[in-house]
Amino acid sequence: MARFWAPYIDDKWFPLLKELGGAQGDEARASIVEKIFEGLVLLEEAFVKCSKGKALFGGDNVGYLDIALGCFLGWIKATEIMTGIKWLDETKTPGLVGWAERR
Repeated sequence: MARFWAPYIDDKWFPLLKELGGAQGDEARASIVEKIFEGLVLLEEAFVKCSKGKALFGGDNVGYLDIALGCFLGWIKATEIMTGIKWLDETKTPGLVGWAERR
């Protein structure tokens, strides 16, 4: 499972954050924002499956996905400040919110 999600984070999801910075117009920006949130919902589902109710993607131990997504927490927080959009939202991604707070 980690071998699927790590490349998804690197190759599909994170590039959307970079794309957002160069988006031209409100419609393009809104489309990218929607895709980012869709990706986070998918990552929330992966977290629930991988963690099995524990604190980390790897359960009790730091796993590959904890490292793969954890590397982007700084970028997530920076884009929250730059865009004014709260990416990790307690209502949409409660597992990821808790996971990020423990990082």
